[in-house]
Amino acid sequence: MEQFDEKLVVSASDLVGFASCPHLTWLDRKVAGGELSKPQRTDAMLELLQDRGRKHESDYLDALKAEGIEVVSLDDPNNDVGGAKTPAERKNSLIKRASDTATALAKRAKVVYQATFFDESSHPAWRGHADFVRPVSYDEIQNFEPEDTKLAGHVSVNAVLQLCNYVDHIERVTGVKPRKIRVVLGRGAAAQDFEVSRLFAYYGALKERFVEALNSKEEPYPLPVTHCAVCRWSERCEKRWKDDDHLSRVAFITSSQVKRLEKAGVTTMKALSLLAVDKQVKKFDPEVLGRLVAQAKVQKSSEDKPVPDYELVLPAEEGLGLASLPKPDDGDVFYDIEGHPYFGNHGLEYLHGYATLDGGFNFQGKWAHDSAQERKVFEDFVDFLMNRWRDYPGMHVYHYAPYETTALKRLMGQYGTREAEIDAMLRGDIFVDLYRVVRQGLRIGVSSYSIKKLEPLYMPARQGQIVMASSSVIEYERWLQSGDQQILDDILLYNKEDVESAFLLRNWLEKRRTDVVNRQGDLPRGPLAKPDDSMKIDAELQKLIDHLNQDRPTSVGS
Repeated sequence: MEQFDEKLVVSASDLVGFASCPHLTWLDRKVAGGELSKPQRTDAMLELLQDRGRKHESDYLDALKAEGIEVVSLDDPNNDVGGAKTPAERKNSLIKRASDTATALAKRAKVVYQATFFDESSHPAWRGHADFVRPVSYDEIQNFEPEDTKLAGHVSVNAVLQLCNYVDHIERVTGVKPRKIRVVLGRGAAAQDFEVSRLFAYYGALKERFVEALNSKEEPYPLPVTHCAVCRWSERCEKRWKDDDHLSRVAFITSSQVKRLEKAGVTTMKALSLLAVDKQVKKFDPEVLGRLVAQAKVQKSSEDKPVPDYELVLPAEEGLGLASLPKPDDGDVFYDIEGHPYFGNHGLEYLHGYATLDGGFNFQGKWAHDSAQERKVFEDFVDFLMNRWRDYPGMHVYHYAPYETTALKRLMGQYGTREAEIDAMLRGDIFVDLYRVVRQGLRIGVSSYSIKKLEPLYMPARQGQIVMASSSVIEYERWLQSGDQQILDDILLYNKEDVESAFLLRNWLEKRRTDVVNRQGDLPRGPLAKPDDSMKIDAELQKLIDHLNQDRPTSVGS
């Protein structure tokens, strides 16, 4: 979003931003008018995604050419809109590239790459940059349809909205409205087509609301949304939430719950924490409200403390929270995976880290740098768990959040191996998700129950250079480019600290379980199936599995 000669110019990206967060549109409008300066933000993960996205786009371009399809490229580095310095230069660049696009469309080129559109006649003016525009025929009527490459393996609403905007531009230039749009997906997923007629009612309504918002003088409140994770304005909004003591800072609260509380006059976390236990709020389940009040209280009491407060959820119910913790066993395993979601077509689980307690905390990290190694590490780890389970029938595998079990199931399906073993372990309940235990069994004075937020409760500050999972991915990407062994050493240390954190958290939770026992009496432990019982599979089912796998490839390429 920017202004040329006092006229506002917006794009499909601005429309997508509005769909994600109306406050973002308000801020960008202030920047375009010179009332605010856009903050600078360096986001290594975002840069990685952009690099991978450009590679995906380039690969698709090469694939078109390899098919013998004629492509007219308007990707001109000498006439780069983004590289132009002054508004006048950017406007002239837009006009030139839009004119080149119109000329290419008039000549019926096979495919136009990096088509640029610029409509000064509307208010605001609209610009657009389609990855590809492909010629089609509608009952002898010649026209074009837009295509965009997206790195993800699924279609997002944002991608559809962008393409709908390009439909507007193509109709304006050619006089014929495209009937379909196409998203060229990454990660080996097939391209998907969508009928424009089924999308334009929503798109048109959103566009109207967007234009109304551009003309509004009233600032919308910056409610937390998914886009916050990549937004350059996030620090500004986070400061405002803290200064306002906003309800959105309460862990696990939803936007709809915030709205209901605000309608009832409860507008801050402090006000929520002081809410009477018998207070009724319209359309609010009393039990849910009670949990939010308790969470707000423990967060308020933890403010400015290096170690957050916590409280037990009482009474502990059988099978939930601290009452679901199994009995510690000499065979227990503590487990954490490092994965790169954008490696190749399927991602890559590049490091499996685990520890046993045989004579002390014994950590091992198993690397996988391609699909063949990934399969081998997966199979070896599953075999290790099965053998250990037979040796220690009371063992469990502890992890935090469901990533590890999800990854194991995905690898099982991807490579068509160790199905019976994974099924046996899942039915035998040997995996223990400590996030679930924490979420159900305690209230902790933090706004997010990520394991890093909980660590002050049970371990000293980490010593490694890497402190976040996203940083591990970035560092692994750096290793792919450089081959620097020190990078792998740093990632391994980070993974070891994650595994150790799960171990120390389990021990801390065992103490909290003892606290519950002291207050309400003994608690049952969760049942555990024996490995031999869990491995029993119906003979006909095994026959079907073997038949389905007989023609399956032994490995899947990256």
